[in-house]
Amino acid sequence: LWEPVCMASLTTLAGPSPALLFSAPRRVAVDKAGQEVPGGRGKRENLTVMLSADEHAEFALDHAIVLVGVVHDLFADLDVLGHVNNNIYLSYFEMARVHYFKELLGTDWDWATHGVVLAKNEVEYIKPVLLHMVPEITMKTEHIGTKSFTLSYELVVNGTVFARGRSVMVSYNGKTQQSIEVPEQMKLSLEKLK
Repeated sequence: LWEPVCMASLTTLAGPSPALLFSAPRRVAVDKAGQEVPGGRGKRENLTVMLSADEHAEFALDHAIVLVGVVHDLFADLDVLGHVNNNIYLSYFEMARVHYFKELLGTDWDWATHGVVLAKNEVEYIKPVLLHMVPEITMKTEHIGTKSFTLSYELVVNGTVFARGRSVMVSYNGKTQQSIEVPEQMKLSLEKLK
């Protein structure tokens, strides 16, 4: 397989010392001497796997803010200028969503019958995030419909907005493979983020 790389994985590992596990195909080209060529194109023969302690992650439900500074140790998707790849912004937003679903609905929520699927993502890139920056994600509920809801995000570094985003989520029953009305408990939880 050759570039562009399309797939990567970011997983949280629960426990007394939470951690994040990141894996992605290795994309750095290697010259004839075996030295890496930054920004070069190359075969995806290797896999990069990084583990980072979750010591920087702070979650403040009352402010609807998720600090994702821990991720700055995991960047494998930088361009030649040191900018974070655009697809990582969607990972930031996903981390915020996953955290708030867990905080608002608990760990016993039946996602198989009262789940959600992502229908649409939008990102407005305002400024590039660089490797050692500590992004802060603010997530709010923008709209709750009958079967879907819209979440909005702001990515802020040191008080400056670097990106804004929106996600349209559709309530979904994975067992029947059908969209469903947004469950009442989920509606009440989403209202807390307005």
